[in-house]
This record gives sequence, C-alpha cells and structure tokens, in this order.
Amino acid sequence: MEDYKTEIINKICYTDLVYERINKKLNLQLPKDEIEKMIHQIIDETDKTEFRRRGKNIYITNNQRNVRLTINARTNRIITADSFKNKTIKNNKTIFQEPKNYTENNHFFFEPDKDLEKVCNAPKDKDGVFFGEKGI
Repeated sequence: MEDYKTEIINKICYTDLVYERINKKLNLQLPKDEIEKMIHQIIDETDKTEFRRRGKNIYITNNQRNVRLTINARTNRIITADSFKNKTIKNNKTIFQEPKNYTENNHFFFEPDKDLEKVCNAPKDKDGVFFGEKGI
C-alpha cells in the first residue's frame, strides 16, 4: 500500500477558493491559517489505512472528527472537506450522507412543483439514478 499520508503532509497545497469551500461545507468561519492548521491536524490524526485513492483523488476519512477530505493525487491540492455526521455502515463500508428521506422510507416522492434537492436530500457530489413515471 502506498504511503499517501507522508506525501500529503509534506506537499499539501491550497487554492484561494478552497478556504471558502471548507468554511461553507463544515459550517465554519476560520481564517486561512486556522483552516490549514485544522486540515494538517486531521491528516496527522488519521490512520494511513483511512487514505484511499479512487481515480484522480485521495479520500481521507477521519471518523473521530466526522470529516472526509478530498485531495488531488497528482498535485496534493485539497479540493474539499465534507462532514458526514449522518453516516451509515453497509457491508463494512462507510456510506456518506445517504439520503435521509430514502433511508427512513426506502423511497422518496418527487412532484413537478417540488424542489428535488429538498425532497431527495442526496449529496451533490455523488452520482445516482432517478426513475420517473409519467402521470395519467
């Protein structure tokens, strides 16, 4: 297994926009230096078995802080941080932000006058399938 942790700790970098994104997604209002300190602490505290590469990104899952960091594997640039307070476990795999309406009801209803984001409550950064039925 490749040691992503050491490389990320030594080479992590940030864009100006990522600070705003992290504050928004984690519901914070921290200055840039505090965000960098927090991200470094999260990475440092996370066991290297929780660093997983999928495609072009490395996902760092810290269950103690309920956060998942997304890092570009080539540039070591942090892309985002996601909170997963409502996680579920299936087959020993963590699923982040499973749609609340679906997990409580095994379905959700979407009508033309409803807002799909509010009805489904699915994460914006995930793919999915929507089946519709034309009314009579």
